[in-house]
Amino acid sequence: MRRGVRNKIKASGILCPLALSIVLILKVGYSAMISGAFLFPIEATNAAGEPAIATMLVDAADETAAFIFYIPKNGTISKVSFRTTGVSTGANATVALETVNLSSGDPSGSLLGADSQAIYRLIADTHNNTYHTVSLNQPVNVTGLAGSVAALTIKNPGSDYGNFTVSRVSAYFGGLHPYTALYTTSWARGVSQGLGGLEYSDGSTPFVTGLSSIAQQGKDTVRSNLDPDEIGNVIIPPFTMNVSGAYLALKCDTNFGFIKILNATNVVLSNTTVNIGVRQSNNHGPYRVGWPTITLNQGETYRFIIFTNQTTETMTWQYYAYPDEIIKNQSSEFGDFMYATQRTDEGAWVDNKTKVYIGSLLVTGVNTTSGGGNGTIYYGDYKFNGGFDQ
Repeated sequence: MRRGVRNKIKASGILCPLALSIVLILKVGYSAMISGAFLFPIEATNAAGEPAIATMLVDAADETAAFIFYIPKNGTISKVSFRTTGVSTGANATVALETVNLSSGDPSGSLLGADSQAIYRLIADTHNNTYHTVSLNQPVNVTGLAGSVAALTIKNPGSDYGNFTVSRVSAYFGGLHPYTALYTTSWARGVSQGLGGLEYSDGSTPFVTGLSSIAQQGKDTVRSNLDPDEIGNVIIPPFTMNVSGAYLALKCDTNFGFIKILNATNVVLSNTTVNIGVRQSNNHGPYRVGWPTITLNQGETYRFIIFTNQTTETMTWQYYAYPDEIIKNQSSEFGDFMYATQRTDEGAWVDNKTKVYIGSLLVTGVNTTSGGGNGTIYYGDYKFNGGFDQ
């Protein structure tokens, strides 16, 4: 994200859901506040329960784990990554990019490029809970294929095969796509998203629909006598936005839970109370709350936090952690405009740019001329100014 640019608004992340509305409104000449409602960033939790890192067991000859994804942009893919949860027996696994059979939805067995595979040695014990970055034998030119579906496959050899588990995020969004697939004697699918990513020859590691770059999923609990007693996210808006609520992966076991928005000097802009009785069930899951509209200005620092003043009653918020800051910024839906923060007893804030609490803001308006701009929005690789292009 480029902060302080006066004629552009640019952010890393994914295309916002109001793209078409923005285009249509700008075409007729309006460039002030564009109304509507969308979650920013995207909803990063499933309909009920907790997302968790799960596995696919690959322990026999020719068994294959696969991640189905959409090619994010034109260019040349030079490296792929995946994560193993455990390796009991090492093997020379074949890691490849394949096309997808559009009738069955399974990997086709045909390489995406002329030699878009590599042999990668998995080593027992040392590759537990490990991300692997693999250089393809030959980089794959996917120009013209952006938006097409493809598969990242990790295959056991036919002999001297290994015993290992490939990581995935279970119940991610709880929907029909993305999904993973496991071949034993036939393909079987899981409602999950593969843990992995793509690297292009220009060094970029873009957000990929169907792949996730998280290294850990967990949850943190707060109450007034814990350290920390306030947790949440730093938010640096890539454009000026009106915010009227939030959607977060929360469990509230108190009648005195508070969801707050603070500015850079810790002035409370919004303070919403959540109560133990006002919920459908006593589970972790999506909490959508509303408050009177506030405005968050482009490039300024805010904090979106939870807190309870109780010593026995608690609030718990789910989070994702990433291998490093670069991967988190480039490969996650949260970009570099949202990351974790915490403090104790209203002391100094401690930020963590490799972690983010799972939550979105309910945005009911964006200002396309914030910062003195000209009504053009740059968001990810897309531009809105009466039309949109890459």
